[in-house]
Order: sequence, then C-alpha cells, then structure tokens
Amino acid sequence: MDKTLTLNYRFRIKRIDPHIIGILFSGLSFVALISCTEKLKSDETRIEEVITDFYEWYSLEIKARNTSSFQPIFVADSNGLSTLDFAQMDANLAAVGFHKNYISNLKRDFEPCLANINSIPFDSLKLFEDLDDFEGINCAFSNVYQWTGDMEPHDGVEVGEVTKNGDSIAVAECRIFNVDENMRLYWEHKYLVIKLKEADEDWKISNIEIVFP
Repeated sequence: MDKTLTLNYRFRIKRIDPHIIGILFSGLSFVALISCTEKLKSDETRIEEVITDFYEWYSLEIKARNTSSFQPIFVADSNGLSTLDFAQMDANLAAVGFHKNYISNLKRDFEPCLANINSIPFDSLKLFEDLDDFEGINCAFSNVYQWTGDMEPHDGVEVGEVTKNGDSIAVAECRIFNVDENMRLYWEHKYLVIKLKEADEDWKISNIEIVFP
C-alpha cells in the first residue's frame, strides 16, 4: 500500500522594522521633492527666457521701424480693394513664443478695420497720411505699441514673481525698463502681467495684461 507523505512547510515571515519603512518613505519623498523643485526651477528659467527674448526682439523691431513684423500690413486684394495681410505677423509671433490661440484671438481685434477698408480702393488707402484718417476707419493700430501700451519704445522687461497654477499654466509679473548709461530705468506708471501655457513641450505666451498701479 502506497504511503502518502505530506510535507508541511512553515514559512517564517520577518517583520520589517517600522523605522526602516519610515526611512524608505522619507527617502522617496525627498527624491520626489528634489525632482519637483528642479522642474519648477527649470520651468521658471524657461518662462523668463520666453518673456525676455520676446520683449528684446520687440524692442529691436520697434527701433528699426519694422512694424510689419508684429502687426498686419495693408495690401490690395484680387479686386484692387484694401485688405490686411497677417502672414508675416502670424509667423513671427509664433516664432517668438506666442500661443496659437492668442494669435488667433489677436487677429479678431483687426476685424473693425478690415470691415471698413474692404470697400476702399488700395490706391486710395495709400494716400492716407494723417493719424485721423486711420482712426476714422479703426485702423490706427500703429499709434500705440500693443504689448507695452505706450507710444514710446522700451529696451526690455524684467521678470519678477512667477506663479504656477497647476502644471501647465503660469503667471509672471514683469517690469518694463529703458537703459540709460548701463542703468535700468523702470517704468513706474505701468507693469505687465503675462500669462503662459505649456504647449508642445514649451511655454507659450497666452495673454499680456498692462496694469496701471
């Protein structure tokens, strides 16, 4: 008669010292904190670069009188009537760090101008010289610089406090300045609040608010 041998295995489970568990969790938390801190610093650095690079480019274009780099230009359509060409503005603003939604919304600001010039022959529009002529058709967008809200040129901006709202939205407060004998002269009558969104693995400007204290 076969005998069945039954083996009972007893496993002794060693309890892990709670102090060791605490040390492990503390270590993981510290690594996570370092990682988040490094990302925050990296984001803030990139945000500052996007803003300062744009305003440096903007300053140079203003001083060179290249207004067509950042605003539409008057052209003739196929019927010889006046219209606006946004191609260069669109490409440049995308290249210097603006969010595509901001550019799309910005173009709507020119709709009153477009509606007024669509019936004006381009040869007639070219004869306009006075600011009053352009104000009368809602096309005086060269009178004030869009992103400083001023008629005077600037030299740059300085980024101050950057606040993140989640992982993909940031807000930065910035001061506008001019340079005189290597000294920054900050504009006291206004400052900027710039909102950015993370898109395509980079930070893009999604709104610029000019604030009067």
